[in-house]
Amino acid sequence: MRNLKEINRLGTVETSKFRPSEVDALTVELETNGIVVLPNLLSSEQLRGMQQAFEARLRRVRWNNFDGYVKTERFRHMIEDVLLLDQAFLDLALHPLVKQLLNRYLGADYELTEAKGWKSLPTRRDFHGWHVTPGTIRTPRKRSTEKSSWPCT
Repeated sequence: MRNLKEINRLGTVETSKFRPSEVDALTVELETNGIVVLPNLLSSEQLRGMQQAFEARLRRVRWNNFDGYVKTERFRHMIEDVLLLDQAFLDLALHPLVKQLLNRYLGADYELTEAKGWKSLPTRRDFHGWHVTPGTIRTPRKRSTEKSSWPCT
């Protein structure tokens, strides 16, 4: 396994390039929106390796000791162990900026116990339901071939 100095030599961003105010801004965005877009933490080669490894695992269903995806839902192909697919998945999880952000968001007492990935298959069916924030009303666009299943909450 590579150490953090080796990871940084491969084109990722070093910790020292992030000022505390930038980490604070990312933390506020995460707390406010529940999601944050991180700066480029991986090189294009690392990202390409991750995509190729992920795509290779999606080629077949996992069976006995043959690696592949697991069909956990009708329209989803799940990969149970993305940290084992390519070193860059682990590099990203252990990146100093990610760790700083998680320490501020979760506190110091947390651990990564699993990392799954999935491919959602195209569908017109809403199998997760709608999420409505209290106090907001949104009207979904009706499709001519489907009945609306919009909840009245």
